Amino acid sequence: MEARLGIRLELDDRPVASPVDARRLAEEIRNTRPDGLLLILFYNRSLEEADLLLRVADEARIPAILFIGLGVKHGPVDGYRRPASTSFSPSTTCWQSRAASG
Repeated sequence: MEARLGIRLELDDRPVASPVDARRLAEEIRNTRPDGLLLILFYNRSLEEADLLLRVADEARIPAILFIGLGVKHGPVDGYRRPASTSFSPSTTCWQSRAASG
């Protein structure tokens, strides 16, 4: 997949399952400023952790993707949708160029 997409994914083998875990990852994002953040929400109760990490990614001006599978989040998800014209909206080209230069 790395060669086909022109990006390298680094996965953290530790889950973000508590506020302490979210603060650990938030500090890591602040200190290392990765090229992007991919969050996959598995538990409806972890929205506060996702909020923190999305806020930190926004402050660091890095792209963030929040994936919420059907059946995980019950209720509205409008708060997590942003039009492309607001804040930071990376393109595939941006991801590829960052990965190529990294």
